[in-house]
Amino acid sequence: MNGSDGSLIHTENVTKVYNPRRPDEVCAVDKVTVGVGRGEIVAIKGPSGSGKTSLLSLIGCMARPTSGSIVVDGRDVAKLSEEVLTRVRRKKFGFIFQQFNLISDLTVIDNVMLPLYPGDMRPAEMRRRAEATLDGLGLLGKKARRVRKLSGGEQQRVAIARALINEPEIIVADEPTAHLDQTLSDEFMSILEDLNRQGKTVVISTHDALIYEHRIVDRVIAMRDGRVEDGTT
Repeated sequence: MNGSDGSLIHTENVTKVYNPRRPDEVCAVDKVTVGVGRGEIVAIKGPSGSGKTSLLSLIGCMARPTSGSIVVDGRDVAKLSEEVLTRVRRKKFGFIFQQFNLISDLTVIDNVMLPLYPGDMRPAEMRRRAEATLDGLGLLGKKARRVRKLSGGEQQRVAIARALINEPEIIVADEPTAHLDQTLSDEFMSILEDLNRQGKTVVISTHDALIYEHRIVDRVIAMRDGRVEDGTT
């Protein structure tokens, strides 16, 4: 079973409050109900402070809601123990961050294999999977190069490879084009289109019109002051 609206991901009256009952209390997400269908590409847009990144963190099981429910593929993840939630996060989601979060002095392949630790996979199998993932993104020839020696576009593709290494069903990206020029942003969207054709569901938070107005985006969720303003197809 999926969410109550038949979606792969469904939030119901989700609220996220930081620093509750303190002078600096902030309600980042305020009673938000949204759904993401299997195989959709959904963009969450809004200005800084709108709550889009907080909502993305909740959808991706990186944070727990203060109240409300988050159903991912039929399971209310807000009620899971931390251990089980971590397993769901590793199995279901691949994350692409604004700053890439790569370790600059490690090689490309070592960065890509990081999400496989700790685990039961043998080192040879880990390496084989990482090489196959890099090959699909045109980076196999640079697997032994240190990340700090790569261009911005190459680092972005390493970050994508790392997000794919656990073969997730859902790709979650937070402001992925914030530090890219238009050429690299277009390349990024082409990669997302290929991943979507392979069956991946994609959720992106962004304030970049190049993303939320892109032809491959199925739906836009607009946020302001922690609430959903509009949802369009």
